[in-house]
Amino acid sequence: MLEEILEKYDLIDEHEIITEITPKGYNVTSQTIELDEVKNYPDKTMITVTGFIDSFSCSAMNGRKALSKISAKIYKDGKSASLSWIVSTLASKKVLFALQKQTEGNALLQVTGKVTSFNAPHSGTRIVSLDSPKIQAIGDTAEVINGDFVVPEPMYVLRDEMSYFKLKMGIKWILKNIDSIKEKLGDKFLPIELEKQFELQPLVKSLEYLHGLKPIPANKFEDFLNYPGFNRRVSAEKIWEIILSSYKSQRNSEKSDLVFDRNDLETLKSSLPFELTTDQLSTMDGLLEVFEKEWGTKSLVFGDVGSGKTMVAMFISYALYLKGFQVAIITPTSILTKQHYEEFVKFLKADVFIVHSKTKAKEKVEINNFLASGRPAIVLGTTSANSLSFTNLGAVFIDEEQKLGVYSKEKLVNQFNKRPHLIYMTATPIPRTLAASIYTNFYVFQIKTKPKNRLPRETQVVDFTPDLTNIKSRLGEEQALVIIPSIDGTDLMSVKTAKNKYDKLLGVECQAIHGRMDKKEVESIIEKYMNGEFPVLIATTMVDSGFSNASLSFVFVENADRFGISQLHQIRGRCGRGKYQGHCYLVPTSFKGLKDKTLIRLKKICETEDGFELSEFDLKSRGSGDLKSDEQAGTEMNLVEWVKEIEIMKEYIKNNLS
Repeated sequence: MLEEILEKYDLIDEHEIITEITPKGYNVTSQTIELDEVKNYPDKTMITVTGFIDSFSCSAMNGRKALSKISAKIYKDGKSASLSWIVSTLASKKVLFALQKQTEGNALLQVTGKVTSFNAPHSGTRIVSLDSPKIQAIGDTAEVINGDFVVPEPMYVLRDEMSYFKLKMGIKWILKNIDSIKEKLGDKFLPIELEKQFELQPLVKSLEYLHGLKPIPANKFEDFLNYPGFNRRVSAEKIWEIILSSYKSQRNSEKSDLVFDRNDLETLKSSLPFELTTDQLSTMDGLLEVFEKEWGTKSLVFGDVGSGKTMVAMFISYALYLKGFQVAIITPTSILTKQHYEEFVKFLKADVFIVHSKTKAKEKVEINNFLASGRPAIVLGTTSANSLSFTNLGAVFIDEEQKLGVYSKEKLVNQFNKRPHLIYMTATPIPRTLAASIYTNFYVFQIKTKPKNRLPRETQVVDFTPDLTNIKSRLGEEQALVIIPSIDGTDLMSVKTAKNKYDKLLGVECQAIHGRMDKKEVESIIEKYMNGEFPVLIATTMVDSGFSNASLSFVFVENADRFGISQLHQIRGRCGRGKYQGHCYLVPTSFKGLKDKTLIRLKKICETEDGFELSEFDLKSRGSGDLKSDEQAGTEMNLVEWVKEIEIMKEYIKNNLS
């Protein structure tokens, strides 16, 4: 199970699972009712109950051999309710095993599902059950069993058919074996002395709460959502890992004899239908100058959302291709890989290949044969590209999106005696001097200026929803995206509520994706959306939004007051990437109860599109090291906030680990 998580997320050990796989938010528990009240609710109502489950039964569906029904009873205090899961017969054993693992022991369980019913053939009696419910263990202590507790349901980005169950079981296993893991990985973990000096929460406690493994009093759930201390502890672990791995990673001093012909790139530049920015050009020149001096360099290219980092990667890849080298560009999602591929093929006269989880075995063999010949090539792919047989690799670009990077992942470059160049691209907004301080032994390049052909986005804080007449008339050629914080819930906008709302407001049939859906179904819907087959997509924040859609003009963020500045900025950055102006509407939960501080934060988003400015404002408004916050902390990390701790970490490494 752990091996599968490492492979799917392209991680190398348990510590990277801890720092890289964190919830993007929490699904707020739907209405909790007594077990004997389930029968009073209409079909399709999402409800939550608590109780105990002793056993499960599995049987074939009448007349439908391909399907099986798994059944169980949940009971407490003399009351009970039925639960059912309809699954394929082939998958029934796996599902049954997963359910049994989730309910082993005597823990009180939190069960959330939709009411479903049918009328008995002879009596006509309504038979009610909860369909395909989600199960969370609350605890087995007397206090928990007799009290009013809930368990938050984390929302993860699920990669390549990775299941929620496997991810949770993997996290549980790591926590259970944390002592032996620390012994095995040694100094990769933040020293306990620094944990105490920074006044951080304990690591295990933080992970238990973040991953929904600890019960929370129902009346304290809101406080949990607003408390950033647990995320702060994981952030410290991540920053420590970055600094330590960067410190250990020395530059290769082997001299280079490469000389690039800038005229070739001028020809490519003149063929573009747009003008490159000053920062893009200076970053390209800087990288080429570095490559001409030495081999095996490491560089960090960071720029705001939509600043044009992909164009830099395309030009540098082409320059290396013309010198006879192979280049790999690794992206986090198949959707993003396909988009980059289409862009590269459009502008480059070169051998460009694409590899991802859906690439057929025959195609992979053909690509491998081409690479094995040593001929120059540009390969775009997800982590599936790690298994390819490169023979003349000149550089590897890693697009980390919002991740700050795990800089010990060098699977491709470690295969070669003459180490290829490694270039990380990130949209994390941090000052250049701080980036250079953290990423020692890296060349650091910053892209601040935005493409000249891009219209400024218009951002508004709106009460309820603005007049959508103009938007409705533009849907079809242009598209809209609705972001919500929860799959279901009572006080926050849910998938169902959002769909009903925007179906009516926009007069179209909206499509929705969320973390409980099958990964293939999610990818299929996103692909259709990208192809313009429907105009409006509704998505929870846990869905990986790693795509660039030139037709996306309108973004609505429901419950916008529950998002942090950085998260809102990244969401807004998805619109207005083509010829149409982008419009972002921030819809608070309620203006009536909105705190002044929160309103100021939302208005700041409306005033500027500069991620660096927003990052600095975020720091000043909360105060350096402030562990309290009015906003939902999420998994955001503002590195500017950690300047003092970063220097202490560097000093500790110098004095104790060098």
